[in-house]
Amino acid sequence: MTIKKLQDGRLADGETGELITKAEAEDIIHEEALSNTDEKNKELFDLGLRPNITTKITRLRGQDYTTVKIKKGFVFNKAFREGLKCVIKNDGLSKNARCIIGTLIGFVTFPTNAIKVDGKYPEVDDLLDLTGMSQATYKDTLNELESHEVLKRVRDGHLSVIYFNPFLVCGGSIVALETYLLFKDSVYNPHNV
Repeated sequence: MTIKKLQDGRLADGETGELITKAEAEDIIHEEALSNTDEKNKELFDLGLRPNITTKITRLRGQDYTTVKIKKGFVFNKAFREGLKCVIKNDGLSKNARCIIGTLIGFVTFPTNAIKVDGKYPEVDDLLDLTGMSQATYKDTLNELESHEVLKRVRDGHLSVIYFNPFLVCGGSIVALETYLLFKDSVYNPHNV
């Protein structure tokens, strides 16, 4: 199904024009992504090839997540931590960017890799308090980190949810499929090398 965004911000089925909720759209896209991944993995197996990406349903704290095993076949320190070290040592990365990495890394949640403070997505004011930055400096610094593929911001209603690149920082060997799809083309994805 194709989902399109209407001028007034509502979502609709691209073929029938029927209005759908954000939750319905997320479910539809989630199912399509899972189905496509499973179909492509089967195609690889049929050709005698090994897929790089496999998905499974993981139940954590009473919630189901479709997850991807991202560290399969890689030594964590060489493929993942080295990328983070490289970003932090990068001469072009500002001290504010390094500050945000150091501050927010402790709030990365598993398996989504989203930033949560006290169990909820933080408001901008919460993040300004954590980092000690002005709003303009904070916004500029997030733009810098996005340009370096360290994180991405995704609108969720009035909030901007921050996701860390799981190929630089990840709380386990798996990550939520939605997060993987946000960063799958990252230069830090060892599968892209």
